[in-house]
Amino acid sequence: MIRLMNNAAKEADIAKLEALNAQDPNWGLAEEPLQFIPKYLDQIGQRAPRQTLGMGFIKLLYPDFIVEEITPDGQIASINLRQTLPHPELPEGGKAIPKLEATMVKQAYGTFEAIEAVAEALKLPKTAVTYSGLKDGRALTSQLISFNSTDQAAIEALKLPNIIIKDVHSRIGVRNIGELLGNRFTILVRTDKPVDAKALETALGPIKSQGFWNFYSLQRFGNRLLTHRIGQMVLTGLHEDALRLFLCGSSPHETRT
Repeated sequence: MIRLMNNAAKEADIAKLEALNAQDPNWGLAEEPLQFIPKYLDQIGQRAPRQTLGMGFIKLLYPDFIVEEITPDGQIASINLRQTLPHPELPEGGKAIPKLEATMVKQAYGTFEAIEAVAEALKLPKTAVTYSGLKDGRALTSQLISFNSTDQAAIEALKLPNIIIKDVHSRIGVRNIGELLGNRFTILVRTDKPVDAKALETALGPIKSQGFWNFYSLQRFGNRLLTHRIGQMVLTGLHEDALRLFLCGSSPHETRT
């Protein structure tokens, strides 16, 4: 069973929005919640030839979208619970106190929420648990995280819904943002009809030789779909206009509270 755990503050915010919307539909919820459809993609300049698009579903289930972090030396932080990474050799006789590092496998959590849950369970401040990059919330993901802590037994004993901490080992220093080579994606596309193997191989031919359409999606543009316009204003020297749009710009996609 998949459970999505929200922290207390987020649950309180959701409850307030639902209560406001129950009292008056004009408050609390967005007029037009963002959706991954051409109508909204077009607003941020993301377009693809319609004739090339087939019918399929991605991220229908969490394991349909797998993201595994690639370390700076090209190793895969795998979702496989039996697979471990080569542990770095620690210098002997140094003054630095080794920190701890582990692979975090999660689903139904964004990275921020997962880090908060781990830190809270270990009774550590959020800043004591660090990571290299953000991973999708609606996905099954794995990534390296580090702890400004030396309590390996507590980390190995940690049990949280939808979060598994594995392969705990020592390292010098904590992990920093950007300390990764990239991510490996395994994506299952679910179709409404069975796909002929030969037809699939033919369709994959141009993708293998020419690549495919790739773009930043809606989450990169804020819940008002304005950040690209603000960025353009900044780059063209329209700083006052950019600030005014940032502070006062409205959108049907944001909540009305």
